Amino acid sequence: MQILTAPDLFHAEFQLLLDSMPAGTPLRQRFLLKHYRQHVDSLWQNNGEEVMAAWVVNSPGTRPQVWWKLVFPADIELPFERGVAGAWAKWPGMVPDGGVQQRTLMQYGLLDWVGRH
Repeated sequence: MQILTAPDLFHAEFQLLLDSMPAGTPLRQRFLLKHYRQHVDSLWQNNGEEVMAAWVVNSPGTRPQVWWKLVFPADIELPFERGVAGAWAKWPGMVPDGGVQQRTLMQYGLLDWVGRH
């Protein structure tokens, strides 16, 4: 059994913030998702700027799931499911089409805004 060190855990959490499922056995992935869901708010608070800097370079016009969950106003209905934290990493088929995300961001004047709050 592999023991997760703090750097390993941080790397896995950062991958989940970027909607990417960390490598490993299904048991390890379940553990990481559970841990991530318990700490997603503080992870985003502490790492959101770094996540968004990486995100906009690789996926312009879209946002990671955690941004839609924690930054986009919760009272505005989206044309896609926000899902539980980590769902887009676990089930990539849930990730909304980039065009849908881009149109939503444009509708609310947020396309060029990449703030973490």
